[in-house]
Amino acid sequence: MTIKTLTIESYRSIQKLELNLQQLNLITGHNGCGKSNVYKALNLLAQAVNGQLASNIANEGGIPSIMWSGHRSRTNFNNRSSRLNLSVNTDEYCYHMSIGIPIPVPRSMFYLDPEVKEERVWIGSKPRISNLILDRKANTTFTYDINNQKTTYPFCINLSESVLAQLKEPQRYPELFNLSSAIRNWRFYHNFQTSANSPIRAPQASVRSTVLNDDGSNLAAAIRTIYEIGDIELFNELIADAFNGAHIDIVDPHQKAKFEIKFKQANLFRALEASELSDGTLKYICLVTALLTPRPPEVLILNEPEMSLHPDLIPHLAKLIANASNNSQIIVTSHSRELQVELTTRYHANLIQLELGNNGTQIVENINLDDE
Repeated sequence: MTIKTLTIESYRSIQKLELNLQQLNLITGHNGCGKSNVYKALNLLAQAVNGQLASNIANEGGIPSIMWSGHRSRTNFNNRSSRLNLSVNTDEYCYHMSIGIPIPVPRSMFYLDPEVKEERVWIGSKPRISNLILDRKANTTFTYDINNQKTTYPFCINLSESVLAQLKEPQRYPELFNLSSAIRNWRFYHNFQTSANSPIRAPQASVRSTVLNDDGSNLAAAIRTIYEIGDIELFNELIADAFNGAHIDIVDPHQKAKFEIKFKQANLFRALEASELSDGTLKYICLVTALLTPRPPEVLILNEPEMSLHPDLIPHLAKLIANASNNSQIIVTSHSRELQVELTTRYHANLIQLELGNNGTQIVENINLDDE
């Protein structure tokens, strides 16, 4: 399932933004223009389908904290009908969610919880009345089942969560379950933490791991999994090219059930452990492991993957990202001029440049790379 169009409305710095996406996408712009808000909006949608909408928004300070932060008249500011709208049109489905502030309940302290006001799903790449299969307004939801029968969804709906997170009877609503499963499997990576006490640097449980955790905490196990069932030749090539012939070994756990990383460099007699590697080296290894997963997702989103990397690693990073786009739709946000040049000129990435204007985050229509 490939995202064709992403529409975000009334979210942080974004008043309204429509992004046309391709297989390999690079979103760039100056600090504060709203790149990370695009990443967060996609993540919020995925969290909603995973049943984590309310907790995700609570961690951000509650529903008022994530609404449009630009100018609003006093009338609009106090209007409880103002809503955050998220929509994705894919090659198989269209999905729309509208989130707002709940109606006040006397003596309740949960007034910062979100409330899903509307939710719709259509089959196909364009929303039409004839292909609508889910229509929700607050706690009332109509669905079209496998026999194309319109019925009221018979189960109690939590107003603070997506219907897709509360589905039952997959055999009755196969299209809705397909969409829900696809969005749940979107994968997000942002700034692996590589501090001295990071779990990435410590021995890790020796459990087969086809997917690198978003914090990299199963790095050693994920590398070993690639060695056994993934593209080990490409993995070794990418590491060797980036670090002058370096090679990674995973120490046999024997009876300890713990994996350890050994990083062997051509000009060093002793192999280095993960605890000894630089932040940039460790983050690049995480990125290689994440993007060479034996189980590639349909959509993979990277937020500023160039952080802590030496400029010499950027061409290697671009090659890695472009290779991953053969198996997954890739969406990258980045500050890096070097990464932008590599991805757009060598690998023909779809470049989306953002700027912050009077109406919030907007797309720069005429991009001149020489002016960057």
